[in-house]
Amino acid sequence: KQLLEALCSLHSETPGTPPKGYVHSDIKPANLMRRPNNEICLIDFNIALALGEENVIGCSSGYASPEHYGLDYSSGNTSTHTGGRRKTMLVENSTSGSSAQGTAGKRRVIPDVRSDIYSTGATLYHLLSGKRPSGNAKEVVLLSEKEYSPQVVKIISKAMNPNPDLRYQTAEEM
Repeated sequence: KQLLEALCSLHSETPGTPPKGYVHSDIKPANLMRRPNNEICLIDFNIALALGEENVIGCSSGYASPEHYGLDYSSGNTSTHTGGRRKTMLVENSTSGSSAQGTAGKRRVIPDVRSDIYSTGATLYHLLSGKRPSGNAKEVVLLSEKEYSPQVVKIISKAMNPNPDLRYQTAEEM
């Protein structure tokens, strides 16, 4: 809950030109710190992105959302979202000037707050199971509702859905 509260604050857009708000982009167990009073802190903002920023610097395998790898599993992958939501762009072909959409059928996907939701789910998955999730979101083995609380399994599974449209849309919702 404390991690999600930190993300609510981090993801909140504040007025201005441009509006400010950030995607952490590297949520994983190593970037959580427990204080002496047992509060959880999110640390290491080295690769954080301003909301809508297009330059992904890096990611941690197993924790990074598919969007960090340029994969778009969304159900409506031709739309563009703003205001902290997913943003897609046509990738230009540098030699001919034509778009990659026309030549390869690909769109460049920009990580957004739902990318941090995925990473939060992956972090909880690891902390609960003791195993790092697969780097391929479609190959993640779901946690067993027989071994773990069915409610917790549902929360983690929804957060780690490869399709960002089917994840929690905000940290507050999660």
